[in-house]
Amino acid sequence: LVEMNGVTKEAAQFLDPSNIPTDQLSKFTFVAPGHPVGEFRGYSWARFGYGIVATDRDESGNTVYVDIDSVYAGSWKKNDVYIQRDGKPDVNWQTADGESGGYLWSGYSPNPDWTGSFYNELKISNNISISSLVDISSGGYVVNYTKNKLNEIGTHQETKDRYHELFDDPNWEGYEEGRSTEWGKGVFSRFLNNGNRAIGPGADTEIQYDESFFKSIMGTATDIINNIESASYIKLRELSFSYRVNPGKIKNYGLSGLDVRLSFRDLITISKYSGWDPETNMMQNRISGEDYFNQPQTWGANLSLHLGW
Repeated sequence: LVEMNGVTKEAAQFLDPSNIPTDQLSKFTFVAPGHPVGEFRGYSWARFGYGIVATDRDESGNTVYVDIDSVYAGSWKKNDVYIQRDGKPDVNWQTADGESGGYLWSGYSPNPDWTGSFYNELKISNNISISSLVDISSGGYVVNYTKNKLNEIGTHQETKDRYHELFDDPNWEGYEEGRSTEWGKGVFSRFLNNGNRAIGPGADTEIQYDESFFKSIMGTATDIINNIESASYIKLRELSFSYRVNPGKIKNYGLSGLDVRLSFRDLITISKYSGWDPETNMMQNRISGEDYFNQPQTWGANLSLHLGW
């Protein structure tokens, strides 16, 4: 956005964030000078590139405050995640001014780089033809907030191997020595998306992927940037078959023409999006780009008859 309420994108760079005009379009899509229209802005762990001061513990267990961008200068890219000494991201970070962490501009928006369509019609004979419409959308992103919630309540696929303390308790009736004690553990970087890396003193520390981890770290109130996914797709929007009946075969019925058409819609979607459909969004418009248990596009079939008298 070039200008908003008299503030240009150039001027916005030198203003305190509280003085920059901002409008919220939906839950996580906003507009402000210097940002793409509808850029996602939301909860986040302590990430690099925002001037964040993370809270951590030193080797003696004392609380320390880490200016992560400066301490790790030259080794991070924007949206990499700071990992505390305990192996987990910081959810209680502060700004450089000492204020509690809030929403972050993600750098991602639902706006595609380009969209296009290809229509083809193939005439097999004088009576039979086949047509197809392929839609392509390249670029743009969608917030898979459904994934946040499913992780929080323990029903997403990522949670199927979650750890439980009883696995390592010899008094548990299901305990078997040498079994069921390795899965449900690992490093945090396993869950990072979009090429973001785990950086910090606990980046290689093994943690337990238990119920508390999925509720407090992977849930709806801690980070949405990790579940921003590509909304690019290729769709077979429509496929149809048409047959024109020979007039000589139907003239005895008082008809001069009969066309039969069978069409199918949204049969195939090719996309890297892990949700149902990259086109779906919570506000039912293109600018939103938010998925929270939304209904996907449904495929359909139509049979039509065109009669001539």
